[in-house]
Amino acid sequence: MEEPLNPVHLAFQHQAADRLPKGELWLGTRLFAPLGLKDDLQGHISLRKRLDMDILCLPVSVESDYHDVQGYRYFTPDHLVQAGKDAPGLFHAAILDGPFQRMVDQLGLMKVLLDWRRNRKGLNEIYAAEASRVNALADACLETDVHAIVIADDIAASNGPYLNPTESGALFFPFFERMVSRIHGRKKYAMLHSCGNFTAYVPQLVQCGFNAFAACQCEHLNLAALKTSYGQEITFMTGIPGDLIQAESITAAMKTSLKGLVKMLAETGGFILATSTGLYNPGHINRLTQIYQMADRLGRRK
Repeated sequence: MEEPLNPVHLAFQHQAADRLPKGELWLGTRLFAPLGLKDDLQGHISLRKRLDMDILCLPVSVESDYHDVQGYRYFTPDHLVQAGKDAPGLFHAAILDGPFQRMVDQLGLMKVLLDWRRNRKGLNEIYAAEASRVNALADACLETDVHAIVIADDIAASNGPYLNPTESGALFFPFFERMVSRIHGRKKYAMLHSCGNFTAYVPQLVQCGFNAFAACQCEHLNLAALKTSYGQEITFMTGIPGDLIQAESITAAMKTSLKGLVKMLAETGGFILATSTGLYNPGHINRLTQIYQMADRLGRRK
């Protein structure tokens, strides 16, 4: 008898599973020691299974290192190979920092925004160099058994895109189109993460062929409208706003809001329950577990 598909696979196929698929893009370093775990591959596998997550997402770089700002570690493509052997029941995704994100990390957001006006040719050259590095890393990841590649590229703020969408398409979308084609060519799913309100880019992102928006910030997006327009094309990995994780207690209003959002997103499949931020504070684990259990009851098929 064949093993049932992981619920995440069903979400990408826009089919309802027996329970809601759940998971996080990022697990911060501070989570592990209080639980008696190490921030290594086995620790990540153990924590995701302990929290009943269905997806193993690993930030990947050329070298194993730590992200000083966010507080999480990077893995290497070799770790992806090992993960496929050690955690065969999980859906595996590699997270790659996108060219714009890498450029901002290198130069700073304000300089990037100023150079977009004052030195666009030079900025385009830097972007192309970063895109080439991402392409090489993606190729290495695609040689493994990962099921999906997540391009993490913060191209928007809470009030909208950093750059004028009518002008910046020439910067972003040729890379996105080629990357999605590369990913689909290896029969894997292409996911995009961006913070903020990237609604103005959504039609073009869908046209590029992305399969999912990962850890998108429900507090800055009209997910009901996006689900109505693109629910048969895009899987949404979201649903838990940051303030719900960080609040001292979950109020009745918060529960009502969460229930409404989960019901709407889960109704036709194409939904993976996740926070919009990742998980970094050990004190938030019990809260996340509580939210998972609450949402799972809503999403469970009768």
